[in-house]
Amino acid sequence: MPSLKYKFEKESYQFLDINLKKLKIKKNDCVYFGLDLKNFYTPFIKHFKKEPKLLNNDYLCSLFLKNLKQYFLQNEKIFFPSLTWKFIKKKKFHIKKSIPQLGVFERHIFNKKGFLRSAHPINSIVSIGKKSKYLTRDHGLFSFGANSPYDKFNEIDLKFVNIGVPFYNSCTFTHHLEHINGVNHRFYKLIRGSIFEKNKYRTKNFFFLVKYKYFDKYFKRNEQLLNKILIKKNKAKEFTSKDVIFFSSSSNNVTKIGLDILKSSPSGLMKKKIFVYFKEGNKFIKNKNKKNIVFKLDAK
Repeated sequence: MPSLKYKFEKESYQFLDINLKKLKIKKNDCVYFGLDLKNFYTPFIKHFKKEPKLLNNDYLCSLFLKNLKQYFLQNEKIFFPSLTWKFIKKKKFHIKKSIPQLGVFERHIFNKKGFLRSAHPINSIVSIGKKSKYLTRDHGLFSFGANSPYDKFNEIDLKFVNIGVPFYNSCTFTHHLEHINGVNHRFYKLIRGSIFEKNKYRTKNFFFLVKYKYFDKYFKRNEQLLNKILIKKNKAKEFTSKDVIFFSSSSNNVTKIGLDILKSSPSGLMKKKIFVYFKEGNKFIKNKNKKNIVFKLDAK
């Protein structure tokens, strides 16, 4: 009689396989995952209750990675975010040792054999398989834009796939769209720090797209709008299976619709329209009305 562990591992792969096929993800697709592994395994609580040893982060991460490799076989071209905001304060980054500040799976894989990572100390990505070198090399000094991995997504016809977490809660790519469209409510902050390269730490300048801290309490994003339009125009697929959310859309569709939203307003992916005016010597912030948030900031 098969062990509970064997049964669980078989069901884990079947659950992933069925739903990736339902999303119409092909085995040779380039896929960027937004993942909440805890949510992915919620349908298997009955197994964990019977065998608590199965509920181990390293084991579950290894199993999920094994399942991904099973699905994509030798054609794996899979990518994950690996953000490290602590560089803003600590000013130090090691591509193999700086642990991503995201989910348990991203922390598990970022320095595993076969995985490559782009070199921006805040907005990096992790990749394995074909296209890894192409996507992770030559990451420039800015978080987003022409010299970032995000700018290559459309070229390789990348698919966004979310499992266990809504697309609008994990869409770093929208900041890239704001960068290439032009944005008024954010700015690029210069951060000078040490990055490990060529066997030693070197001091370099980097630029990170940040929000103005002065209106933090007003700063609410609205990627739900992008999500809704993608679904409405049949440019994305979204469903729930055993209480686990699954989503997919191509980067080309996300780019086209995202830029359409931003075309008329650079704050189109915000809950409210925001306009930032700079005037030298003006040392106050003013909220003019409830519909639009207008700030006047000192340019000194």
